[in-house]
Amino acid sequence: MVTNQKPVQFNWSDKVVLIAEDDSMSRRLLELYLTPTRVKILWATNGAEALELLRRNRNTNLALLDIQMPVMNGFEVVREIKRNFKYI
Repeated sequence: MVTNQKPVQFNWSDKVVLIAEDDSMSRRLLELYLTPTRVKILWATNGAEALELLRRNRNTNLALLDIQMPVMNGFEVVREIKRNFKYI
């Protein structure tokens, strides 16, 4: 079925998303999908960087974490977020 409806436009310019992703292709894909929403994206390539970005950006609304990352994996980051960042 073909429709002539416009895709829904999102304006998330007041939102901050932390993305922890060490794979460049996955990172690029996420960037392509999220750029039209105007969301502010904080990028980390490992779990330790992700936690540091959360410490410096208390207004973060969402964290998207890769499970397999160097230094600290996504599961470890989630444990730290639950302990130290109750607002996410």
